[in-house]
Amino acid sequence: MKRFTIPPLLILTALPSVSLVGQEFTGAASFFVGLPQGQFKDNVDNPGLGLTANIGYAPRKYPFMVGLEFGFMNYGTERRREPFSTTISDVTVEVETANNFALGHLLARLQPNSGSIRQYVEGAVGFHHFLQTRQSKTRGVNARKLPARPTLTTLRSASVAVS
Repeated sequence: MKRFTIPPLLILTALPSVSLVGQEFTGAASFFVGLPQGQFKDNVDNPGLGLTANIGYAPRKYPFMVGLEFGFMNYGTERRREPFSTTISDVTVEVETANNFALGHLLARLQPNSGSIRQYVEGAVGFHHFLQTRQSKTRGVNARKLPARPTLTTLRSASVAVS
């Protein structure tokens, strides 16, 4: 099992997000970290590392913003050798499993239009999508990739954040 240490994880989360504001449109990008919990933690050794980005429309006359947010996170990739068949255990293939997570939200935010520090209340409705893909590869002169088998899980979510 691979282990991770807290200091690099804290350094990643301490990095500032990047924000862009122009006319009536706003955008931001930031790092995010996912720490596996429960049964998922028993099967995944790595924390998830990823990026999020959002874009929104914030009319100057009104104290609100509506927009979209997207993010992607990777929990790591594992490679191992497995028998190609249960009846012929001498023939093995390399199996690669990738664990990824994607999210998408519609955002609504109440926020003042001026000031160097602007607190806000934000609501989000969207989805969280976990995607695990397995791909087998053969070795030798006629090496080729065998078809990938994706495992899909979609979680619907709604949240409210106050910052």
